[in-house]
Amino acid sequence: MKSKKFGDKIVVRIDKGEDVLSILKKVCEDNSIRAGTVQGIGALSKAEIGLIDLKTKQYKTRKLEGIYEVTSLLGNITIMNDEVRLHIHITLSDDDCNTMGGHLFMGEVGVTCEVIITEMDADIGRKLDAELGVNLLDF
Repeated sequence: MKSKKFGDKIVVRIDKGEDVLSILKKVCEDNSIRAGTVQGIGALSKAEIGLIDLKTKQYKTRKLEGIYEVTSLLGNITIMNDEVRLHIHITLSDDDCNTMGGHLFMGEVGVTCEVIITEMDADIGRKLDAELGVNLLDF
């Protein structure tokens, strides 16, 4: 991993074999980022993506292995229980150019992942919505 700050932005290069979420959380913690946005591209060799089932309030997940192009990685950075909380969605393309996407639970870089974090001067948290079963933005 390599990262460098330019004004309110941090450019992050996540290397082959590294976990996207772990690296992004570490960069946020190392730079005291408590609110912001994330955007990126790259390629993953392993991923776990999913979506919420509103009836069961549980995420349905799918594990992927192989090389998947990251056509879009978007999300936000907030704080929950005084910890950095990443909420990242991803769109992936397989070797037949079929796309799939959802909430990113795990992503191991297969080639590289290039991410830009934009820091916000804000106090944004998360709070559990019992009816939906998800942690909604709270500000």
